[in-house]
Amino acid sequence: MTPEQSLQNRQALSHLKKALSLYLRSTMKLKQFDYKQLVSELEARGIELTESNLRTKISGGNIQGPLMLLILQILGVDAQALSEISKLAQELAAS
Repeated sequence: MTPEQSLQNRQALSHLKKALSLYLRSTMKLKQFDYKQLVSELEARGIELTESNLRTKISGGNIQGPLMLLILQILGVDAQALSEISKLAQELAAS
Protein backbone atom coordinates (compact mmCIF):
# COMPACT_ATOMS: atom_id res chain seq x y z
CA MET A 1 0.00 0.00 0.00
CA THR A 2 1.30 3.40 -0.90
CA PRO A 3 1.28 6.34 1.52
CA GLU A 4 -1.39 7.97 -0.66
CA GLN A 5 -3.62 4.90 -0.38
CA SER A 6 -3.14 4.85 3.37
CA LEU A 7 -4.16 8.51 3.58
CA GLN A 8 -7.22 7.88 1.41
CA ASN A 9 -8.23 4.98 3.67
CA ARG A 10 -7.92 7.13 6.79
CA GLN A 11 -9.98 9.89 5.18
CA ALA A 12 -12.64 7.41 4.05
CA LEU A 13 -12.99 6.07 7.60
CA SER A 14 -12.86 9.40 9.44
CA HIS A 15 -16.64 9.93 9.61
CA LEU A 16 -17.12 6.40 10.96
CA LYS A 17 -14.52 6.94 13.67
CA LYS A 18 -16.11 10.23 14.65
CA ALA A 19 -19.58 8.65 14.79
CA LEU A 20 -18.32 5.80 16.97
CA SER A 21 -16.60 8.22 19.30
CA LEU A 22 -19.65 10.48 19.61
CA TYR A 23 -21.97 7.54 20.19
CA LEU A 24 -19.83 5.93 22.88
CA ARG A 25 -19.18 9.17 24.74
CA SER A 26 -22.86 10.18 24.69
CA THR A 27 -23.94 6.70 25.79
CA MET A 28 -21.44 6.78 28.64
CA LYS A 29 -22.85 10.13 29.72
CA LEU A 30 -26.48 8.95 29.47
CA LYS A 31 -25.70 5.76 31.40
CA GLN A 32 -23.63 7.77 33.90
CA PHE A 33 -20.48 5.75 33.23
CA ASP A 34 -17.09 7.35 33.56
CA TYR A 35 -13.81 6.01 32.24
CA LYS A 36 -12.77 4.71 35.67
CA GLN A 37 -15.93 2.60 35.92
CA LEU A 38 -15.53 1.35 32.36
CA VAL A 39 -11.89 0.37 33.01
CA SER A 40 -13.01 -1.48 36.14
CA GLU A 41 -15.70 -3.38 34.23
CA LEU A 42 -13.20 -4.26 31.50
CA GLU A 43 -10.70 -5.49 34.10
CA ALA A 44 -13.41 -7.73 35.58
CA ARG A 45 -13.62 -9.31 32.12
CA GLY A 46 -9.87 -9.77 31.77
CA ILE A 47 -9.09 -6.65 29.71
CA GLU A 48 -6.49 -4.31 31.18
CA LEU A 49 -6.39 -0.72 29.94
CA THR A 50 -5.56 2.52 31.67
CA GLU A 51 -8.15 5.27 31.82
CA SER A 52 -5.93 7.39 29.60
CA ASN A 53 -5.54 4.63 27.02
CA LEU A 54 -9.28 3.94 26.94
CA ARG A 55 -10.08 7.65 26.67
CA THR A 56 -7.67 7.94 23.72
CA LYS A 57 -9.22 4.92 21.98
CA ILE A 58 -12.77 6.19 22.46
CA SER A 59 -12.12 9.84 21.63
CA GLY A 60 -10.27 8.86 18.46
CA GLY A 61 -12.76 6.18 17.45
CA ASN A 62 -9.85 3.72 17.28
CA ILE A 63 -11.48 0.72 18.89
CA GLN A 64 -11.12 -2.80 17.54
CA GLY A 65 -14.34 -4.70 16.96
CA PRO A 66 -14.20 -7.12 19.92
CA LEU A 67 -13.38 -4.33 22.38
CA MET A 68 -16.17 -2.19 20.95
CA LEU A 69 -18.67 -5.03 21.35
CA LEU A 70 -17.55 -5.61 24.94
CA ILE A 71 -17.90 -1.91 25.77
CA LEU A 72 -21.39 -1.85 24.23
CA GLN A 73 -22.32 -4.90 26.35
CA ILE A 74 -20.98 -3.26 29.51
CA LEU A 75 -22.97 -0.11 28.74
CA GLY A 76 -26.09 -2.22 28.23
CA VAL A 77 -26.56 -1.10 24.64
CA ASP A 78 -28.87 -3.23 22.50
CA ALA A 79 -28.48 -4.39 18.90
CA GLN A 80 -29.93 -1.10 17.67
CA ALA A 81 -26.60 0.59 18.48
CA LEU A 82 -24.92 -0.35 15.21
CA SER A 83 -27.81 1.07 13.25
CA GLU A 84 -27.65 4.30 15.26
CA ILE A 85 -23.86 4.58 14.79
CA SER A 86 -24.26 3.97 11.06
CA LYS A 87 -26.96 6.65 10.77
CA LEU A 88 -24.79 9.13 12.67
CA ALA A 89 -21.84 8.31 10.37
CA GLN A 90 -23.99 8.99 7.30
CA GLU A 91 -25.06 12.34 8.74
CA LEU A 92 -21.44 13.26 9.47
CA ALA A 93 -20.34 12.24 5.98
CA ALA A 94 -23.06 14.40 4.43
CA SER A 95 -22.11 17.49 6.43
